[in-house]
Amino acid sequence: MPAKPSGEIKTKIVRQPQKNGDIYILERQTIYDPDKKYNKVLS
Repeated sequence: MPAKPSGEIKTKIVRQPQKNGDIYILERQTIYDPDKKYNKVLS
């Protein structure tokens, strides 16, 4: 049986490589939307 969604905001660090070789490090806050069944990005 799968775990229940917690409904809390989670912060993830995303590394986004660019064409020129730079790497942007972004902080994304997501929350699970049970109606649409996917994570919604808040910032």
